[in-house]
Amino acid sequence: MNAFAGLLRKEALTFITNKTFVVLVGLPVIVAVLFNLAFTNERPVATIALLPPADPALAALVQSDIASLGTLHVTLVTADLAAARDAALHGRLSHVIDARALRRDGAVVRGRIGVVVDELRPVSAQVVQSSIAALVAKESGNEPSIGVDLSVIRGVSPRQATIPLWLVTITLVIAISSMPLSLVEEREQRTLRALLVAPTARWVLLSAKATVGIAMILAMAALIVVLNGVSLGDPGLLAVALLCGAFAFVPVGLFLGALSPNQGSAGPFAALLLVALSLPVALAQTEGAGITNLANLLPSAALASIVRAAVVSTAGISDFVPQLVYLIAIGSIASLAAVWALGRESVMLT
Repeated sequence: MNAFAGLLRKEALTFITNKTFVVLVGLPVIVAVLFNLAFTNERPVATIALLPPADPALAALVQSDIASLGTLHVTLVTADLAAARDAALHGRLSHVIDARALRRDGAVVRGRIGVVVDELRPVSAQVVQSSIAALVAKESGNEPSIGVDLSVIRGVSPRQATIPLWLVTITLVIAISSMPLSLVEEREQRTLRALLVAPTARWVLLSAKATVGIAMILAMAALIVVLNGVSLGDPGLLAVALLCGAFAFVPVGLFLGALSPNQGSAGPFAALLLVALSLPVALAQTEGAGITNLANLLPSAALASIVRAAVVSTAGISDFVPQLVYLIAIGSIASLAAVWALGRESVMLT
């Protein structure tokens, strides 16, 4: 225990005095100051769920007309209104267009379009209403044959929808990009050699480094939440999610650092792994099914799903047991791999 406490003190001081610490502390401030407008304002492009008409030809025409407008991005096509509204309520898209009541009467399209807009997204809501008005005018011509029914829901604010991705990003950046340096820099400064020949178990050394990394992830995530004034649906679930996410990815970074002889070799691999873990998750809600299916296989997606639920809803821990177990399993396997990788070096020194 005394050895662990001493190593923990050393790792904390090393981390705080390292130049990367300044960057990590500055990241939440940058998110709050430079990107805060992106959380509270919207681009004039609305993401929508479309409930198409039953007539395949008319459905294709409606989708083609929507695509030609350039202001609406269809992210979900479904015949289930409840599923579409649920997606809007949980921030996976902005608004819903229900065109199931449209029908073709000769050369004229008749019926009604239901438009469900999110009151927390007034800019894109106006875009949707203007776009539907243009669509109705195009299909009705001089004869007002299409009516519009407008309803309002209260979904997820742009800030709430964006913050979960930042929390996952900060977790991955510290774990994958910073943690390898804690081993590589000691190897380059030849202090790692002294630690490996000391009568201290390798897992104790790695545990001290991991504890500091996990604490830093939790601290930086708390700064992001506080500085951006985010209201959390379930703070307890968020804390558990970030703790399990840190436990999953910090050992991965230590494993990478244990295998890398210097910073030049660690950097490219860390950057590649960071992109591989984060990019599919970031694109999953806006791109095709292929990206979504790939993202769902990644541990970063498991973390993102729990963090998102904790921010925007009051879902309990019991709803995410499989994802939490997945993260813990990844962390356990990576921990064993890191101990093994560091053991290879200690064997060569003895």
